[in-house]
Amino acid sequence: MAFEELLEAIGSYLGTTAEVAGFIAGTAVILVLLIVVMLVLSGEKSNVIMPVSSVGIMLVVLIGWWPLWTIIFMLAMVAFMVINPFKETSGA
Repeated sequence: MAFEELLEAIGSYLGTTAEVAGFIAGTAVILVLLIVVMLVLSGEKSNVIMPVSSVGIMLVVLIGWWPLWTIIFMLAMVAFMVINPFKETSGA
């Protein structure tokens, strides 16, 4: 079964469009990937959430379940958090 047919099947089961089903399926893939990696690395104290979720997001976009603008939007949000334009400065 092709990925588009899978999304159509999920969409018809949930009573929604294939695009919304793509977001649901993509989120499920990313969450499962995160859970598996965290279970494998349970003994180690490492910060793997950001790299693993980034790989999951790129995978879901390459499959075609999420549009490309989601990566651009998420990169803009990360840049916004890093720049932090609303931080308080003690300039006065």
